[in-house]
Amino acid sequence: MIYDNYIKKISDRFEKRFSEIDPQWNFDMGNEFETELATVIEELLPDKFGVCKGFVTPMEGNSRGDDIIIYDKMNVPLIKPPNTHKFTRKESVPLEATYTYIEAKNTIELKDTTVGTYIGKALNQVSQIKRLERRPRPFAKIIEGFNLENIKFERNIGSPQILNPMYTVLFARGARINGELVTDIKKIKEYLPVDYGEFGPDLIILGPNFGIAPYYVDRNEKSKSYGTYYETPFCIRGRHEMIIYEMPEMAYGFGLCSLLHALQLIKLDSMPWRKVLGEIIVEADKRSMKNRKNTI
Repeated sequence: MIYDNYIKKISDRFEKRFSEIDPQWNFDMGNEFETELATVIEELLPDKFGVCKGFVTPMEGNSRGDDIIIYDKMNVPLIKPPNTHKFTRKESVPLEATYTYIEAKNTIELKDTTVGTYIGKALNQVSQIKRLERRPRPFAKIIEGFNLENIKFERNIGSPQILNPMYTVLFARGARINGELVTDIKKIKEYLPVDYGEFGPDLIILGPNFGIAPYYVDRNEKSKSYGTYYETPFCIRGRHEMIIYEMPEMAYGFGLCSLLHALQLIKLDSMPWRKVLGEIIVEADKRSMKNRKNTI
């Protein structure tokens, strides 16, 4: 296996963490699972990436999300002070500083639409994040402060054609059909959505054995070999479809490595500090003018 079975070792790390906390927590409660998932992801990611639970916040408009966020820790500090229970509180992360949103569910319900863990509700949460609009960073801005418009940039045709796409994930420890845990890939596939929509997730993990990832739709449909047709961790509507793959005891590691691949490709645009500070200055100047008039 590649890199001394690297993906399997990561999967084992996740499984060990989840197994250790089973006696302590009631794992039917989603909050504990979110916290432990966020903790193990933070442990495995490079230090430049911050991990928190909370909301993605546009400069103007309503915040979205309520689960795990990966953000630019080097340039945007979080406001709330650190403590030993960091993942029990909700943060507000600027949209421009957000790399990834992860919708976390201990188990996901595939059929019963009345329960809170129904997959349609989780997909809607992901969709709300992907619908948020931020200024796209073109390839010509790959170097900060330089305009390289006259240089031709080539990127895998299946990849997003901007530098700062949002990467979204639905991560569950297992799947249920009418409340019953299911491990048969045929049954799972039967109740999965046929179309995840324009703003669907880029990755879905359903426990340690199943991953749903973008598959390149070949017009000739000669085969469906994932190794041959893997292009990108991002799902581009019209070019890819989401396909479920059986990955015995490898899905967690596959998920983390897909995340690492996406993070490697994403180059966030600069935070719009000038606009943020300018708004404060404008308001301060208005007050100053008023004060000056009052003194005459």
